[in-house]
Amino acid sequence: MAETVLVTGGSGYIAGYCIAELLRRGHRVNATVRSLTREPEVRVAVGRLIDPADRLQLFAADLSADAGWREAAAGVDYVLHVASPFTAQTGSEADFVVPARDGALRVVRAGLEAGARRIVMTSSTQATTYPKEPNPRPRDESCFTDPTRPDVSYYGRSKVIAETLRRELGPQARKVPTREIPGFVVQAMALVDAEVRSIAKDVGKRRENTSAKARERLGWSPRTPEESVVDCARSLIAEGVV
Repeated sequence: MAETVLVTGGSGYIAGYCIAELLRRGHRVNATVRSLTREPEVRVAVGRLIDPADRLQLFAADLSADAGWREAAAGVDYVLHVASPFTAQTGSEADFVVPARDGALRVVRAGLEAGARRIVMTSSTQATTYPKEPNPRPRDESCFTDPTRPDVSYYGRSKVIAETLRRELGPQARKVPTREIPGFVVQAMALVDAEVRSIAKDVGKRRENTSAKARERLGWSPRTPEESVVDCARSLIAEGVV
């Protein structure tokens, strides 16, 4: 019998590829969106990669509210928490931190209540970029951003604060894995997308993050920075962003 995976933030770019890959591997997927008015959009996006047939179900659930999470998680075997608030930096810190922290708790608790065997939260390099003390180079999952630093963005604070939820879950936290820090090429998007333009100040800065964990556990073969930048540009064109 096919296993079921809950993917949060179903209308997002990363979540869309997660959904498609899970379907490709034979899983069933429950995906959340803030409003079911976005369901056609999600089905079209996923449909460009794979025919979901009857294995994709959409649920309305918002990180800032309790409604919908129990229904979305019912019967799932695994949870991929990909959703995270990312809006223009003109908002307040609470616009980022509160939904990131409380939303993560809602997702994880719903998964635990449903009996999920594994819950994975997508982190960010922003959660390691601005440490309090000098960190090893290259940085890895043992490094943490100091959320009190004035040069840390609201988004960066929201990511590192959300990861402290393990302390609030107590013994149940065993189902939430140690932090996984993905490295994404997003600087190019800052040139064309107002919502990520706040990171433009980091263009040209060199920061080193190790990919050892991904290589050892997942068998990934990281591409060169040049290949990543070119692929990012092609993706932006394909998605109609530029």
